[in-house]
Amino acid sequence: MSKSASLTIVAPRLFERAPALPSDTSTESSLLAHLAGRGDVARRWHAAENGEARLRPWQRGLLATLQLDERHYPSASTSALGQGLDAGIDWFHAEPVHLAAGLNEVTLVPLTPDVELTRAERDSMTPTLQDHVAAEQWTLRPAGANAWLIGSSAVLEARTVTPEFARRHEWNAVLPQGAAAPRLRRLMTELQMLLHEQPANQARSARGLPAVNAVWLWGNGEARGVPEPAAFECMGDNDYLRGICALNRWQAPTAATSAPLALDRVRATGTLVCVLDDLDVERLERDWLAACVAALKRGQLDRLELVLDEWLLTIDRWRLRRFWRGPLPLQAWAAA
Repeated sequence: MSKSASLTIVAPRLFERAPALPSDTSTESSLLAHLAGRGDVARRWHAAENGEARLRPWQRGLLATLQLDERHYPSASTSALGQGLDAGIDWFHAEPVHLAAGLNEVTLVPLTPDVELTRAERDSMTPTLQDHVAAEQWTLRPAGANAWLIGSSAVLEARTVTPEFARRHEWNAVLPQGAAAPRLRRLMTELQMLLHEQPANQARSARGLPAVNAVWLWGNGEARGVPEPAAFECMGDNDYLRGICALNRWQAPTAATSAPLALDRVRATGTLVCVLDDLDVERLERDWLAACVAALKRGQLDRLELVLDEWLLTIDRWRLRRFWRGPLPLQAWAAA
């Protein structure tokens, strides 16, 4: 091969789709455990550390791969741009969450993929929330399959944190801070009251699902891409990725429909970054990793990197030959 062929796969919130990791991940039947054993695994992006709470770990991993400054790509505004929304609005993620009342304080419980709002549930709640925020000079738009973006025409001075960070820390310490914090906290309280009365929430409770009794506002900030030639071709149907490409005036990402298509693009361009939403471990292994390992063995791929939530797994042709190293169970690292 005339040039190194490198593929990076970013799988957002992969391990949230496997809250109870199966016991057979310690055997060679798990391709991901096999690759972790022979490759190098590092916990690069911590969800719980102060100073790293503005972005989700996979977003930080994506920006590191693309060699971009985290400070210039806040989650909400960049995602809004990727969705084609008004770039002149100060956007926040309005993420559906469950608040559990304890004896002494409230605990935020992010909704794992198996209990998230359905699109139909989200859409049934949207008109009520839109009517309320419009009266308060806010803008609310559906985002993705089950969340919202909420924005202000005026830039708000506020520091916010991801739901993953918030659930790991004391309640009063994770609420919005800064000059605009009182306004944001009031809005969160008002939306909490509206959500409590939603028929979709009552139906969820009847089915034994956690009620979406609050939204968590986070991810604000001014997106400021610095246009320069793209070092990578990008693939994936992901708002945040599309926003990054738009800010830097890169070619819009194409759909990541299959591993063979992605590997063809690697052979053509040398480097490729794929963001693959809504995968679980089984589908990642079956639909993507099997083909990537075969390409490594054939010499058609030199290096594979996996950004898996907080973790970076690196495997190349040399590491793949370390046959003396056994599988590394997911329980030994992914669940740490």
